[in-house]
Amino acid sequence: MMNLRTRSLPVLLLALVACGGAAPEPASPENASAKEAKAAPATTEPAKPAEPAKPTPAETPELKPSPPTVHVVSNGTAPRKQLRYVFKAGANELLEMNLKMSLGMGMGGDRMGREIKMPTARMVMKIEIAEVLPDGNAKLGAKAERIELLRDVPLDEGPRTQLEQSLASLVGMKAHATVSTRGVTSDMEFELPPNADEKAKANLESMRDTLRELYVPLPEEEVGANAKWDVDARMPISGAMVDVKRTYSVKELKADAVKTDITVAMSAPAKQPMRSIPLPPGMTALLDSLKGEGTGKATTPFARLVGESNMQVTLDMAIDAGNETDRQKLVMHNVTEVTIKPSKAAPANNAAKPKTK
Repeated sequence: MMNLRTRSLPVLLLALVACGGAAPEPASPENASAKEAKAAPATTEPAKPAEPAKPTPAETPELKPSPPTVHVVSNGTAPRKQLRYVFKAGANELLEMNLKMSLGMGMGGDRMGREIKMPTARMVMKIEIAEVLPDGNAKLGAKAERIELLRDVPLDEGPRTQLEQSLASLVGMKAHATVSTRGVTSDMEFELPPNADEKAKANLESMRDTLRELYVPLPEEEVGANAKWDVDARMPISGAMVDVKRTYSVKELKADAVKTDITVAMSAPAKQPMRSIPLPPGMTALLDSLKGEGTGKATTPFARLVGESNMQVTLDMAIDAGNETDRQKLVMHNVTEVTIKPSKAAPANNAAKPKTK
């Protein structure tokens, strides 16, 4: 059932890379001016008039997330049926998510020639159905049981230690929500442990909206083999409200599961304030442009809590950063691969009987 649009760890990794020394940060205009003055030779020429300050771009009015909407592109071939999740009170399973990420950064509109690859972050989360409501919807609980940083990619011990500590501080985070039989999440409550890293606390809203996307939204209509549907939503990604279109194409439909190919397209309104990016005091950052795309595959069971999926998403962003007198463009190229699977085989009595219509 799990979708692979799980973004809380990518956001945290991005913030840590940006401020942990593994990738260049936007230079403070004050520091840059001081360095230039120190390097410049002494001169008796009269000072030139100061250039007029670059105006700070106006911000876009604050944007809000929007719930997913499903549009059927093709109902597919007969026989067709409604796709619905079936929940069983007390069922619980462990989910394992492996996240790989590479990040390139550059100043002045040019992308860095070298991309930094981050070690794989692995999270094990317990998913449990606390209650099944009369309409078939479920009260769901989730808890992060374990988070670790693998040693599959070299990383200096300083940044590694910082990243490991931040990830470890997320162990114990909990969430509670209501999930409909069509995979629509509501009534979300999210709780971070008391010792959670400040960067994690700053991205609580992103994590909350991520959890809303754990279940693939299913069509209202009956569908069959080769069916296709779009899911449109606005959600926070890397500090901006991003319009995301996911397209699911049915490759195999069984009584208890559906296999789909997935494509993702992302865009975002410009001039949004990027408050989740760490910057020196007095500086602001506004989104200049954002474009993303991705592909993947998923096996979605209707009566189990955790399916299998793999997806790779590429995200390109340009950010206007600076203060009232000096602004620069920061460009970022991010490639993220997320794999989700059951952490171990769940007891057979955890499974509900699939419903067919």
